[in-house]
Amino acid sequence: MTSAVAGILKPDGGLRIVVTPLWRMKYHVQRGERLFVVPGFTVQEPVTDSSEQAGLIERTQRYVLSQVSPTNHCGECRQCCKTLYINEDGLTKPSHQWCNHCDQSAGCMIHWKRPKPCRTYECIWLKSQKTDTPMSTELRPDKTHVVLSSDTAVYWGGTPDPNLIEVHVDRDDPQAAEREPIAGYLRDKKTKHITYYYGE
Repeated sequence: MTSAVAGILKPDGGLRIVVTPLWRMKYHVQRGERLFVVPGFTVQEPVTDSSEQAGLIERTQRYVLSQVSPTNHCGECRQCCKTLYINEDGLTKPSHQWCNHCDQSAGCMIHWKRPKPCRTYECIWLKSQKTDTPMSTELRPDKTHVVLSSDTAVYWGGTPDPNLIEVHVDRDDPQAAEREPIAGYLRDKKTKHITYYYGE
């Protein structure tokens, strides 16, 4: 039997995959849920091969992601998903390791229910993209291997310095901040190089 494939997004952010004939999809959706039928994607049931199941899940996740987050101001950058340390809102991610939820080509695979730190964080490059003087693409964190942040002292009970830039360098490229164009951007600015994170 040939069936359609859909992702059903639950109100709590969970996602389940449904494989069924298109006319039956409506019977799988409960109150408050959103249905995303993957266009042009059909499979032969039953789907028993594990690699086929994995591909089906990934394709559905990517489609739902494209629908719930059609505008991605980060572009292809995922550097914060690797470099930064997060231990909040149910997510514990060590610094300098890729987040388990990050697909390096597609982005966050739980974007629809990503934790608060991920929803609210904006690096200096991303903030600049919403201004009249956006930073150039060559300064984007994935290009430089450096994530620039505003002073985060407020998280540790301090008063943030509005002129201070935190420099988070990818541990796999320790000289990144010393190379152009990032070195040129940081020249004559007040900086603090982050070499470790509280809580780690």
